[in-house]
Amino acid sequence: MSALATALLTERLLWPVPRVRWEAARGLARLIRAGDQVAREALLVWISRRDLESEVMLGLGVIDGFDLCGAFSFDEVSRAVKAPSFLSDLLLARNFADAERLFPFRYALSPDAPAPISDEVAAWFERYWHAAVPPVFRRTLERLEEESGWPFLKQWKHDWCWLQSTHPRPVPDRPYYFFDHDREGVGQIDLGQRELYISAYLRTLAHAALRGPLPNDVAEGHALHALTLTPGLATLRSVPAPEWATGRPQGIEVEEDVRAEALRLWSAARSDLAVDEVPLHLTVTRRSADEWLELELSLAVGRPGFRGTGIKPMILKPAIIGGETGEFVRLFAQQVRPQDIPLDPPLILVQEIHPAWPGRFHSDILAGMSLASPVLFGPAVLDSHEDVVRLRLGLDNVSTWRHWYDGWSPGQPADLRSPINSLTGAKAANIEALVKGSGGELGVWVSARHGIRKQSYSDYIVQDATFWAET
Repeated sequence: MSALATALLTERLLWPVPRVRWEAARGLARLIRAGDQVAREALLVWISRRDLESEVMLGLGVIDGFDLCGAFSFDEVSRAVKAPSFLSDLLLARNFADAERLFPFRYALSPDAPAPISDEVAAWFERYWHAAVPPVFRRTLERLEEESGWPFLKQWKHDWCWLQSTHPRPVPDRPYYFFDHDREGVGQIDLGQRELYISAYLRTLAHAALRGPLPNDVAEGHALHALTLTPGLATLRSVPAPEWATGRPQGIEVEEDVRAEALRLWSAARSDLAVDEVPLHLTVTRRSADEWLELELSLAVGRPGFRGTGIKPMILKPAIIGGETGEFVRLFAQQVRPQDIPLDPPLILVQEIHPAWPGRFHSDILAGMSLASPVLFGPAVLDSHEDVVRLRLGLDNVSTWRHWYDGWSPGQPADLRSPINSLTGAKAANIEALVKGSGGELGVWVSARHGIRKQSYSDYIVQDATFWAET
């Protein structure tokens, strides 16, 4: 590929939309894995020009997330990292067996004196942190401060002020460009201030380890909050939107229409599954300029006759994986016997899967990833492969999850749960064995939400409906 085209890809790593950054990283990884030396050198040069810790991670995360260490040497990558942190060293160490000379005294620490910025600009820190970074960064430092008495929050602001003085970024105003001037729109947008807050967070961890009470291994663990790409998940891609799932929201106005459309989608979803799979969970969202319809269907098991009771189902807590390494892979050894499964209230058979340290490029998909519960259908191994996340036992898939976009844009109405559509399948024989062993029966729990507004500047009027349907 030409140097100009590769430069466009590397610069897209700084584009504010996480999905664009992910696709740029995917494109670079594809070229490097194919032996493209121009792309390889371009990524090294790009990393070497980053002097903010969080921006280093945008490039280094490509090597880590896509397992490209075989295309680089430790020496050339470590030389390219001009703003090292606990996180950059962690990634270097786990990707290069010969990693050495990774000493924390290399990390940049802010001067002790107050930063040369005005009180007005310094006040931005408290005013805008919640718009720039997720709450987990502040909660982590609050917890560390409570445990140790060391002023983590004060240091975070101090480091941010110094970075604002040396690498000024504008306030994180509403990014109308990405929301098509929709005042109702929301979305995951990484504005310039995010890089300052995360870099300041990494510097605060370094300061607390070098001059405060924080052990190096604890600092390294908390640095994982700044991951950009999650190993094992980075290579996942969306699938084309199935024809049966596309369309506009018009024409579905009453509960009978919603019920009929939900059952049609549930039946049609079988065509996108393997012959030995059945649908387990389905989310479909349809949008037009001033209207949207969101359908979520989940298979559940309960006592015979439960569908006529109107009782709401029980939902298992999300499974958190990769706590030690930050990687998206897990062996689930636990298995609940079918006769021990609670049936009252009915139990939804899928379980959300959340990485303990989610890379921020994946923000779109993390809210909707569900598989057959590994607690109910284990033992099994969870992994990601090309366009599918799977729960497998040996070579057999226990459950699969795929996602797609329909009319994607960076922003979405605030009341929508997720910008993606998805389908979870499970091996039919396993479902049959669970039902037979538990003595229960199956039903589909449908949650429908419809939003409509009269003008583009109006609030959406949202109506909700939930009900049980036959399988």
